[in-house]
Amino acid sequence: MDEGPVEAAVERFWLTLRIPTQIKELIQVGLCTELDSQHERAASEIGRARACVEQLAEGRRRLARGVVNQFIPITLSREEQDPHILSDLSTRLSAFLTRWW
Repeated sequence: MDEGPVEAAVERFWLTLRIPTQIKELIQVGLCTELDSQHERAASEIGRARACVEQLAEGRRRLARGVVNQFIPITLSREEQDPHILSDLSTRLSAFLTRWW
């Protein structure tokens, strides 16, 4: 497929466009600054999510100990211990970390 003269000129322009070094450095500094600030904002959220996952895991361990020691009836433990909650939170935390870290 042959390009018209306008398309060829546009293509040549974008192939030969050079960003001055000073402007390129400004863009890089700006992007790095923005990414750093996003990482800082995300760090507290990641910490809270990790703490929540750990609290749920500790709750499951306590519940399991209560069942083993027969302090909690097995029927009640089945209702209280939803296996999907912890795995769902772990999956969401992993996805978040993969995206931002």
